[in-house]
Order: sequence, then C-alpha cells, then structure tokens
Amino acid sequence: MLALLLGFFVSQASASGSGSLGGSVEFQTEETASPMTTTSSSSSSSSSSTEVTLAPINAPSSTSTTFQLVDNIDCNSTVSSMIYVIYNKNRALFDSCVSDAQYQIFPFLGTEPSTTQVQAMATSTSCDIVFTGLLLASFPQCTISGFPFKAAAETLLKIHVDVVNGYAPSPSAERFQEMLSWRRCVNLAKEAGQQLHSHAVKLPD
Repeated sequence: MLALLLGFFVSQASASGSGSLGGSVEFQTEETASPMTTTSSSSSSSSSSTEVTLAPINAPSSTSTTFQLVDNIDCNSTVSSMIYVIYNKNRALFDSCVSDAQYQIFPFLGTEPSTTQVQAMATSTSCDIVFTGLLLASFPQCTISGFPFKAAAETLLKIHVDVVNGYAPSPSAERFQEMLSWRRCVNLAKEAGQQLHSHAVKLPD
C-alpha cells in the first residue's frame, strides 16, 4: 500500500516535470564528534543524560553579500491546489503520520512541534514517505497556511538521515525551529538567484 502511495507521489512529480529527490534536497549532516558536554545523573535512575552545546546556525541578513535575506513567498493557487490534491488522495498516509507523531504538520494548525514530536516525525515511515513524496513533486519554497512546507520536509528528512546513520541525535524543538528557518532562508535565496557563500549552505558541525 505504501509503495502504491509513493507511486502516486512519483507520478505527480513526473507530471510537473520534476527531477530526482537528490536534485531537490541537499542533506547536510550535523555530526557531533567532539562537542562540549556536561553529564548529570538522576537520583531515581542509574542512567545519565548528556547536554550538548551546539554551534549557532548561520542567519541571513539584508545587507549580507554571502547570505542574502529574501522575503517569504506565499504559495500561489497552482502550488496550493497541487499540495491539497496530494493531501486528499493520500489522506490515509497523512493520517498515519499524524498518528505516529501525535502532531499535524498539514494542514498546519499554528502550533510548533515538541521535541518528542519532531523525533517521531523524523523516524515515522509514514511521515518519511509523505515528506519524500512532497519533495519529488518539486514544489518551490513558499508558505501555505503560514507554514514553510518544503523546508519542513527537507529538514525532517535530514534529521531522519542523521538519526538513522548515527550522525546526530534528533534535535530539540528549539533547534528544529532554527534548522527549519535556515533551510527556508537558503531555499528562498537560491530560488531568488542570490549568491551564497559555502558556509551559508552548510549546517555547523
């Protein structure tokens, strides 16, 4: 069933003249080989937790010559209609993603996901298929119902790759929002034809 649903996504992408997934998303790993850490132990458990100090993520600026800030763009009627066509034809898959993550990423309800919900979306098979299918459709970077859907799909698939391969743990809710904003800004700058320095399009190690 999942293969058939993904097949629909692929057919939608072919109809819109899209390329491969590899051409639409660039995964950057967020390895934590030598982070600054502090360890604390719980009095009720012998297990310990680790707090990792992460490097700040690059932010765009209206005066920057290496990472130009570009205004958000609302999805036009054609793109919005296509997204809703995919959503309606694959409602069961979207619902399965919602059930796995206990979070509704689309239609966006205006609430940011928690740390637990971010990890659940990144590791859910149903969510991964939804996000992959959306990227195969090669939508531009735009907001629908106030939500940057393309950037969210790319960010969550990047987290999936990191978690599965052991490059980095799933991020906190706050870090996810930083990663999401960065991806959105990079996409907007690229689509606007802005010159980007190599440091701007890579997440920090």
